[in-house]
Amino acid sequence: MILTDSHLHLSDGIAPEIYPDFGALKEYMSCSARVEEWNRAAVDKRSVMSYGVHPWYCDEWCPEAEDRLIGILESDPDAHVGEIGLDSKRGTVGEQAPAFESQLSIASRMDRIVSIHDIGCEERVLKALRASSGPRGVILHSYSSDSYVKPFIAEGCMLSVNPRILSRSEVRLRRLLGSIP
Repeated sequence: MILTDSHLHLSDGIAPEIYPDFGALKEYMSCSARVEEWNRAAVDKRSVMSYGVHPWYCDEWCPEAEDRLIGILESDPDAHVGEIGLDSKRGTVGEQAPAFESQLSIASRMDRIVSIHDIGCEERVLKALRASSGPRGVILHSYSSDSYVKPFIAEGCMLSVNPRILSRSEVRLRRLLGSIP
């Protein structure tokens, strides 16, 4: 079996009890949530580094962070943007939107893959994706509505399945997984 993890936070640690399959991964996208995490280096050759400001920490997005992200991406053509997004359950979407839209624009301009956290903001995220010039790829790792699967896929998005999604009721999980091609 070949395992690839499209969304991993190395800053959370990789203890065997947290991630028993880490050693079996062929590759993984190491996402950041905060500017302070951007100093970390790849753990090994399987790492695909991704830099961004998570919606929970949108207050860290500022002109200096923007310039720094652009500098990181200019110096590393293999780096990507993430974790970014919108979360209606934690924080204020209106405060999160400028950071999300700015980072999405950078990913689009620089032709990078973007990892998006989306809780309850599917319509707004979809609208932002359609308005952007289009990043190289989009990974939605946290989404809450199976009714948006088809429109996201039509925009070229990839959908990952995380532990939060797997913890849904069996009926909801089957409906969601059944909607993903």
